[in-house]
Amino acid sequence: MKTPKLYIGTAGWSYKDWVPNFYPRNQSKELSWLAYYSRYFNMVEVNSTYYTYLAPQVVNGWLRQTENADDFLFTLKLHKDFTHKRRYGEEQIKAIQQNLNILKSAERLGGLLIQFPY
Repeated sequence: MKTPKLYIGTAGWSYKDWVPNFYPRNQSKELSWLAYYSRYFNMVEVNSTYYTYLAPQVVNGWLRQTENADDFLFTLKLHKDFTHKRRYGEEQIKAIQQNLNILKSAERLGGLLIQFPY
C-alpha cells in the first residue's frame, strides 16, 4: 500500500505579526516571505484570490519564488463574486481559469477552495 503524501500549510503567508516568531527579523530582502515559507511548508491557501482577481504575472511570480520547493502546492480560494455575490460573467470565469491553468501546468495546483455563505 502506497503511503499518502501529506500537504501541510496555512491560510496565507504574508503576515507582519509572524516576525520574529516565524520569519526572521533580519530576513534577507533577496528571499521573499513566500520563498522562506516554502522551506517549512509544502502548501498554502491563497486568500487574496477571494477578494481580488490576480494578474497571471503574480501567479508566475509565486512559481518563481517557490521553484526550489519541488512539491509545493497552491490552493486558491474562489472569488466572492462566485460564492457570495453570485454575480460574475465570462471575464471573471476566464480570470480564474487562467490562474488555475498556470498552476496546473506547473503541477502546483493543490485545489480550489470554495467558501460558501452561511
